[in-house]
Amino acid sequence: MDETTIRVAIRATARISFVLFLGAFLGDALYRLMPAAATRWLKAHKDRFTLGFAGSHTVHLAFILILAAAIGPENVLKGIMPIPFTVGFLLIYALAAGVLLRHLILVITF
Repeated sequence: MDETTIRVAIRATARISFVLFLGAFLGDALYRLMPAAATRWLKAHKDRFTLGFAGSHTVHLAFILILAAAIGPENVLKGIMPIPFTVGFLLIYALAAGVLLRHLILVITF
């Protein structure tokens, strides 16, 4: 893969992640604002959107690492502060882990 292809993949996964992020976090608010079948569905499936967001961001991270291997980490990390970057990914994974634990507890208690 060349650098241009990798950068296009990074942009694509970022945009997909953004849509999944909106699905995960706007469901409750939209349902309160406009109770309808579509917003009820969005609210009911917010955990799936959250896990999809974490999965999409994992693919996004993989493409960033592939780009770093292809052109060198010093060229990829220009303008990126590594601590907020890392903390952001850790928060996403903590959010996904919370969803998984909540579902695991529901399965165990029934």
